[in-house]
Amino acid sequence: VKQNKGKFERVVLHRNEFNTGNVSKNANIAFSYARGTYFKLLGGDDLLLPDFCTATVQVLSNSPECDAVFTDMYCVDPEFRINEQINVDDRFITETIPENIDLLFMRLMRGNILPAPSQLLRSKMVKELNGYNEDNQYEDYDFWLKMCRNKKKIKVIYQPYVLYRRSANSLTSY
Repeated sequence: VKQNKGKFERVVLHRNEFNTGNVSKNANIAFSYARGTYFKLLGGDDLLLPDFCTATVQVLSNSPECDAVFTDMYCVDPEFRINEQINVDDRFITETIPENIDLLFMRLMRGNILPAPSQLLRSKMVKELNGYNEDNQYEDYDFWLKMCRNKKKIKVIYQPYVLYRRSANSLTSY
């Protein structure tokens, strides 16, 4: 961080005074500092590929009705060697008509298919939905369900732009 401090004018580093032990609470704290059009959570063990921002921002910029975008990911081992590609498995969610949000909700009720490390969200939507549920440790899955219940529109880029590091300590295993 110190080494790159001068490169990023609008990046704010915030450290909690103590470990909250709650991913959802940490997400809400991070969001309270966010001032941009978009909001992105990223785990400390995941990496964005170089074109992630360009690709995802372009989708949201060209689709004002869209509230969130997801991408496919590469799953990597602890040394960041690619093991497999993780694809969002329900292709119907590329459509943004309300009927498909209902189908996505029904599919999500069977299990999470939206890879959290690959999301880019509109900040105004996160604010409108009052952020993440701090009673739920799995902030992403609960938030995707909340998005569907509120008829928020999403798109998917079927190309990997994220390296998701899977380890024995991972909370989820896409």
